[in-house]
Amino acid sequence: MRFIIIRAAALVLLFAATASAQEWIEYSNRLDFFTINFPSEPKAKDITYVTEYAITLPAHVYTSENGRSRYSVTVVDYTNEEKLEDERVKACRAAGG
Repeated sequence: MRFIIIRAAALVLLFAATASAQEWIEYSNRLDFFTINFPSEPKAKDITYVTEYAITLPAHVYTSENGRSRYSVTVVDYTNEEKLEDERVKACRAAGG
């Protein structure tokens, strides 16, 4: 009977250690205005994002890996999108479109 109690206590301690080792961090980025939980410090990569209207916008991809799992967030800067769309419409009208 004592052996079963010791075995159960060992399993509880094993699972508790595994659960505490998987703590995530809260990552905040003030430039892109977001906060998210990641398993580790993410790596940032600059990319370009093409909208459905073929407008190219600057974007950033933040990626963090945890074993075989991969987590990523893409942040697209739509700040100048309206101005770029207006320019595209003017160019289209000037071309007779």
